[in-house]
Amino acid sequence: MPFCRQCGKVLEEGDDYCPKCGAPQHDAPSYETPSSSGAADRGGIGWTILGFFIPLAGLIIYLLWKDQKPNTAHMAGLGALVWLIVWLGVSLLAALFH
Repeated sequence: MPFCRQCGKVLEEGDDYCPKCGAPQHDAPSYETPSSSGAADRGGIGWTILGFFIPLAGLIIYLLWKDQKPNTAHMAGLGALVWLIVWLGVSLLAALFH
């Protein structure tokens, strides 16, 4: 079973481009499981929680891993973004009712 060399998504036989990230697959497809560091890029909810409670860490993780581990980077960045929206909302409400 072939995998995308860029993001690791399972490909159909004969795919020229990855349906997830759009990376070209011109060379022979890779039949090995993707393992840049031995860990899968699952992007679990834990990364979102980390990004929410430590937004600077979420932003740094997003910037560093957006190409190597896009799912994990997305989840960490999402947590930081949710924190920012909550913070802005609370600040706005505090300013309005103060």
